[in-house]
Amino acid sequence: MIPQPPPAIVTSINGSSGLEPLIRRFQTDEQGLERFYDLPFSKSARARKRLLWKETRTRLDALRWDSLDTSARVDALLLDGYLNHQEAQEKLA
Repeated sequence: MIPQPPPAIVTSINGSSGLEPLIRRFQTDEQGLERFYDLPFSKSARARKRLLWKETRTRLDALRWDSLDTSARVDALLLDGYLNHQEAQEKLA
């Protein structure tokens, strides 16, 4: 049996499933980058992490806030705070 690709994230996060698909994808991508780049402060690793943060922020900004339940809104705020923290830490490095 050939595995089917996951549904588009924007479709999933605007439905009843909340932010779980977006958060899981972000965590998986971030962990993959950490495994791939052995030197966390290399220019290429930092550039790729910045791109991941930018892509995730774009997806987060595309959410229809009114359609999210309270739990999903809290998740969105926590993810936004995490991205802000990572970007601030990057500027200090």
